[in-house]
Amino acid sequence: MTERRVPQGAVAGDFTSPTQPYSGFPSLAPDNFTEKPMWGVFPVDQLECRIKFHRSRYEGAFTPPSTQGSILLPGSLGVFEWGSASVDPVHGIMYANTSWTPMLTRLIPQLKYRGKPTLDDVGGYGLGTPYGSTVLAFLSSLGAPCIQPPWGHMTAIDLAAHRVLWRHPLGSFLGMKVGLPNMGGGAVTAGGVIFQGATPDSTFRAIDARTGKVLWSDKLPANANATPVVYQGTDGRQYVAIAAGGHAGMGPTSDAVVAYALPARS
Repeated sequence: MTERRVPQGAVAGDFTSPTQPYSGFPSLAPDNFTEKPMWGVFPVDQLECRIKFHRSRYEGAFTPPSTQGSILLPGSLGVFEWGSASVDPVHGIMYANTSWTPMLTRLIPQLKYRGKPTLDDVGGYGLGTPYGSTVLAFLSSLGAPCIQPPWGHMTAIDLAAHRVLWRHPLGSFLGMKVGLPNMGGGAVTAGGVIFQGATPDSTFRAIDARTGKVLWSDKLPANANATPVVYQGTDGRQYVAIAAGGHAGMGPTSDAVVAYALPARS
């Protein structure tokens, strides 16, 4: 564990620690953001992202929020969401689905609220605090993240050796395996299969834990922003089930719970 210096310069009335602890464990976060990986669907929105980048504050991880607008990477949509990682305790390997999606947060002095209880953008208003905030994905006007894909990954880490074994994009768009921002956990089985939903392409996948190769997939009624459960039924068959409720910010919603089973043994 080492302490490293991190960006300073909080707004008036706030404070930051001069250092943060780093464990030496392989990081699941992206490298520091630069102008080079700015991305767009077309050159014009890539240029727009570059302009927004230069107008915002960004000095790496732990850049403090600001009234100017600060880029957070990882932001509130990653690296992990509520699903967390799964672990194979026999082989000592952790499997994690992650999102690399920059966010733009801006502090707004309370005087500018004029008594409004909410903000026009997604954010928060703190009663009795000097600032409220807006937190939005760092996107171009065409809705694409201002960072080149892949935006989502599946990663395997050897917990004893502190080594990344493999990392692959997770999620597809228009048939392209670009890797998508994702929410929801995975489950690894003793037989070496990872069951993973989480992606906004509404796909449920079975992944080879040894190689990261997708072995099987199926389309769900909505995104599975949940963690699957693997169990043995009273009939002796192996099942996997997942809630495919969707997410209002990532596509359609549903009340479906979908279960799959291995064929009955003859």
